[in-house]
Amino acid sequence: MKQVVIAIACLNMYACLNAQGITLLYNTDMGWNDPLSWIQINTPVGQTAIQRVPTELDDVVISNSLSGLSTVGFLSDIVNPEFFVGSNNTSGYRCKSMHISNTMVTFDSPNDIDAAARINIYTSNSGFALIDSGSDIIRGQFYLNGGNPAITDLEVINSNFGVLFSHGDWCDILWQPSAKVRVTGSTLGGHSFASSSTGGEMYASNCTFSTNNFILGDNSTDTILNSTITNDINNLGFNFFIGRNANFVSANVSLEPFEGFNFTSSGSVLNGNVTTITGYAGGGGPNFLQEDPANPLPNIINGNVSVGEVSTIGISGDLKISGNLSGFSDDFYNNPAQVFVNEQDIFEVAGITNYQGNVSINNCLQDYCHYKLEFFGSTNSNIDWYGGFPVDTLIINKTGCAKVTCTNSLYVSGATRIESGQLVLNPNDTIAYKFVCAGNVDIAQGGGLFLRKDAAGITANMAIGGTLTDHNSAADSTCAGLSNPYDGIITFYTAALPVTLLDFYGRYSNKAVTLGWSTEREINTKYFVIEKSFDGMSFVSFANIAASGNTQSKKTYGYTDNTSLKGINYYRLKMVDADGRFTYSKIIAIAAPAINAITVFPNPVKDKLFIRLAGIPAATEITIADAKGTIVKQLQLEAGTTDASINTMGLPAGVYSISIQSGKLKNTQQFIKE
Repeated sequence: MKQVVIAIACLNMYACLNAQGITLLYNTDMGWNDPLSWIQINTPVGQTAIQRVPTELDDVVISNSLSGLSTVGFLSDIVNPEFFVGSNNTSGYRCKSMHISNTMVTFDSPNDIDAAARINIYTSNSGFALIDSGSDIIRGQFYLNGGNPAITDLEVINSNFGVLFSHGDWCDILWQPSAKVRVTGSTLGGHSFASSSTGGEMYASNCTFSTNNFILGDNSTDTILNSTITNDINNLGFNFFIGRNANFVSANVSLEPFEGFNFTSSGSVLNGNVTTITGYAGGGGPNFLQEDPANPLPNIINGNVSVGEVSTIGISGDLKISGNLSGFSDDFYNNPAQVFVNEQDIFEVAGITNYQGNVSINNCLQDYCHYKLEFFGSTNSNIDWYGGFPVDTLIINKTGCAKVTCTNSLYVSGATRIESGQLVLNPNDTIAYKFVCAGNVDIAQGGGLFLRKDAAGITANMAIGGTLTDHNSAADSTCAGLSNPYDGIITFYTAALPVTLLDFYGRYSNKAVTLGWSTEREINTKYFVIEKSFDGMSFVSFANIAASGNTQSKKTYGYTDNTSLKGINYYRLKMVDADGRFTYSKIIAIAAPAINAITVFPNPVKDKLFIRLAGIPAATEITIADAKGTIVKQLQLEAGTTDASINTMGLPAGVYSISIQSGKLKNTQQFIKE
């Protein structure tokens, strides 16, 4: 009775039987072509089960629960034997359908160690193969020929299929344009899991693949969910290919090549991570390649890319990443242009080694010379590439104020465009310039570039070979505009600087701030812009002063600001060249008195911290505490004191709070010690 129920289940799933065929159970270990190996399990009531070799009309069940055999081997003395499922082929081993359940099965030829038997499946004659319930296919190459789109050629459920063998095709799944394969909850290993050059359909969910080749053809329809695809043998390359116009859907997919990885696509989105597992220094890869260079669409990785310990990474065309980019290598490609900043090789100042070639990247004929790297999405990303990471064209296109933070150095041989979001440069005390861009840097409206300072007081500097254009009227430290609150150096290195600034200063007097500056040399300098801020971060342009233009003698300029003044007023000078390039001066802080106000400046502070008390007659107690709340300095002021200072030279760099209490008035502020 149990046998009949299982046979009926098979019938309901695939409608696989007809009046001519019978369902045969493999019940001995004597061989496929031995009649005694097979027994009828859909025997009509009152009849005796027959035993015979299956034909193209019969459904075959290989079930441990029915036969009691945990291991079954289909062996043949023929080199590369073939099995036909759902075919009208009248020679060789054949059946109409095959159901393997809870059994270890080998399709093999003892005469060929490097290749297994081939199982050909044709749905045009209602053929199919079902592998489920903890089955284990040791060897066998499954070729899915399709023919009936309503039938899944091969389905693997909660089972093991094959193994990745270093020098032989023990297991493969290959499918033609009209064929379908569906795998769920299974572990699969083999030389290739591949569709034909055009068409085909795969569905994979909660699976682990170990393979050399995972190929999805042109115009194919494929879904991969919650799965890992890897090759777990050293010195084996791994190709992941998505064809043109493919309907590819993925979620939580992890590509984990051991080394030598090629990712080829044209506009498909991989929702998951790409990680080189181990590899070795000098091992090469990965390569992100355009499927169709004549009509390129970007490779899109909606996740992280970590390439591990490899010597190179190749990008042909465009690569878009939403997550982090990290790598170990101190080598990338040794044919970019040789450019110098202050008589020092550009790759040295950018912290990138092994780039002494004198071939211009503009004329490079090698692969991977020209490409565009774009960071997109709504989450923060990090570039963490040991030794520095060179890019041909860099685009920051983050949603809202999401950031791309550069942990090490970054070299862009072409242009940089910050369309939205922010590029954040963390300083590196071993590198003169954290960010080097040989072309133009364009900050679109809503995009931002932020030069930061670390706890040791080191600022992030950048060198630009082209022009720097900021389309934002004011900087916003959280997102938009060029934000350089810590006076990071911005060097234009392909031509003389537009201006050499000697000093920039200011003082408060008679309800106004008088600003002054002087230049030693001006070359094509067009004008100066005075920018003002009340927080030291967000600046607004409020005055333009014409420059002398071209001069080698000292020039002095001044301006008086009698607009709204309150507390600390921050100023910086924007020096603009005739071709639109510009650079910034340091930021100065000027305190304006107010009634019953407490002013603490400058912030950040290097040595002396000044406190201004306006209209406060009582005695005052001042306390400074570090980030842990430990009091590090105290000061008592007599009644009527209006100005005081505290020497902070002995304090470690960091964030501190200063509390000022005078009678019932209490004020607490934070400041940064550089």
